[in-house]
Amino acid sequence: MSSPPPSARVVHVSDIHLGADDLQRDDILRPLVNALRAERERWGEPRVPTLLAITGDLHDTPSRDVTEATRDFAEVLAELRGALGGEVPTVLLPGNHDRRTHGLLLPYETSLMDALLTADLPNVLVAGVSPPFLGQLVPAAFHGLPFAVAAVDSSYTPSGFVGAGGVLRAEDLLELAQQLETAPTTQSLLLLTHHHLVPTPVTDTSAMDVNTPSPVLRWLAKNVLTRIIPYADHEEWMMTALGAGTALSTLAALGRPVLVLHGHKHYPTIRALSATSTGHGDVLLLSAGSAGLALPLAAVDDEQSARLWPSFHVLSLDERSVSTETVAFYKDAQPARRQLLAAKAVGSAWQLSPVSPAITHGGPKLQANIARFRLVASAARTDARWDVEAERTVLTRAAIDYVDLLHAPEGATFASDEPSAPRDPGARSFHVPTDGRRFRYVMRAGAVRTVREALEVYGPLKPFEGVMLLNRYEAKEARLEIAGLPAGTVPFGSSVDLTRGQATPCPLVKEGDRWVLALRDAAPRLQLRIQWRPSHAIR
Repeated sequence: MSSPPPSARVVHVSDIHLGADDLQRDDILRPLVNALRAERERWGEPRVPTLLAITGDLHDTPSRDVTEATRDFAEVLAELRGALGGEVPTVLLPGNHDRRTHGLLLPYETSLMDALLTADLPNVLVAGVSPPFLGQLVPAAFHGLPFAVAAVDSSYTPSGFVGAGGVLRAEDLLELAQQLETAPTTQSLLLLTHHHLVPTPVTDTSAMDVNTPSPVLRWLAKNVLTRIIPYADHEEWMMTALGAGTALSTLAALGRPVLVLHGHKHYPTIRALSATSTGHGDVLLLSAGSAGLALPLAAVDDEQSARLWPSFHVLSLDERSVSTETVAFYKDAQPARRQLLAAKAVGSAWQLSPVSPAITHGGPKLQANIARFRLVASAARTDARWDVEAERTVLTRAAIDYVDLLHAPEGATFASDEPSAPRDPGARSFHVPTDGRRFRYVMRAGAVRTVREALEVYGPLKPFEGVMLLNRYEAKEARLEIAGLPAGTVPFGSSVDLTRGQATPCPLVKEGDRWVLALRDAAPRLQLRIQWRPSHAIR
């Protein structure tokens, strides 16, 4: 017997970044519309979602012409709502990119969101546009959900020259609590905001993206800030919302189940925080991916490099339960769907059910995806680097163009005798045959050999070296090998789910002089890693 349909659906879209021109119109926004239309068609009845929530970074920068930017967003919003079946009630929130130049630099602007507030956008609520007061209860008659709904503008940063973070004040939440007094304490609260309250996986140690054409500002961010504040060239020191710890405590003290929807970090993840005091409630934190950017997985200037797919969430709700799927899409590929959350409200607590890591998609499948690496002495830099001899094998029956991404420290150079290999020694990607033939290449000075070199090249956040295999598609076998490690070196293995940022330890097997990480039925967009400690000195 099939389960009853949910009483409500919420489509959660975030970080569209209009104006970024990152392959947007043809490669992302058109597929986004198509993916939303396909979701609506697969639901059956009711065909139209109850609410569309857009949690910030509608634009990439507020320095755009206000009239043009407003018209641009109105057109995109009309397409999104049309794909969902009509004028779906929509809540909009600002993000740091809607307020600061490139999301980072002063001046702090309100003009873009103010323009949307006065624009003729039927059935749209523009929330968080009354600073310095930042919280707003969304009327039940507007959203029609079985949950109470509130919105908080976390992008309020009117001072400070550089900053991508935000703020969540206890007073705004306490004021919302007073407005919620008429709602039953058993009713769950859906809170919309832009900034995250808990660091997100993978991106919490990412290098700060100073997205500005000014080379002076880029140099200052990397070379001057780090002399003032440790790790200031990385994001997390100023990305999480100021007051997040107090905000989480205040949300728990509401005594009801809380679900927070946010964006900002572009990775779809779920976190659960249990109440620790009698009468308090549990808090779930659901982070959305970007719906408007396909970000490179590594800082390489190559359109063929691996990219994190754009995505959005679909929440299915009734009075006491919620389930969430993330839908990833790109270009003309079949969207990939994965369940992130299944929870039932029991009193003020969330009772979570395990969800399958399986991805539903129609993409190609690989029979084998194998990467073999060997460290050899480097004639050019014997004291600091290894050369890395590599061999790649991909086998599939599908007609695909498989592009592999190279992982190597700055200063490494690529060389290969394969006919299809790039001739450029600075190449960081290449096409791999998919008929099982071995593709061989060498990265000269491709791995650091000493701790000193690791600290010099990678910095204090990564004093390790390693090799990686990006498993782009589902693979019956994914296999990563490393040989030539110095005697006594014991490596460690892991896999990183590049859809949601989950890192998982993986056992290694010793086969002769090789360490092997092998996975059966490996998921798509999974990164396999073998890492180790470099030597303190060359003996």
